Amino acid sequence: MKKMKIIAVMLLGVLLTGCSTSKIDGIAVGNVSNSECLLKDRTRGESDRSWGPRLILTREGNNIVGEIRNYEVNCGHRDLIVTCKQDGSNLTITVKEEEPKEDGDIQRTSCLCPVNVYFTIYDIEGDLFHVNLEGNDFGNASFKEENRVELTVIVHEN
Repeated sequence: MKKMKIIAVMLLGVLLTGCSTSKIDGIAVGNVSNSECLLKDRTRGESDRSWGPRLILTREGNNIVGEIRNYEVNCGHRDLIVTCKQDGSNLTITVKEEEPKEDGDIQRTSCLCPVNVYFTIYDIEGDLFHVNLEGNDFGNASFKEENRVELTVIVHEN
């Protein structure tokens, strides 16, 4: 009986440490993953706006499941880290490439690679958000009538 309790505690520990969730300013983000490179033939400085990022948010209870389509990363990237900050109705989502653990861990290239990034924002309150991703204004996401919204960058003319 004691042996089973020890095994159960160890299994619980493995399950809990296997969850990658980051929490900054009270907003927990987890289930972060990304697709393989969608197109590898662009170099830094080239930009094809038809490939610009799109943000898809789906409300599931108190959580929001997110997908960023066509997010550009370095072709030699490793894992991506997604964080989220909420200030009233303003929601700021940030994606960063994981820092190398030691020299040579990440090979930087001059190639940019669009990927799809997937994540979950946990226990977030509110039904209307003004969304900002990496300094780009994506406008308002309202979950009052629909549980899924798709947003693209809003270009402000001066």
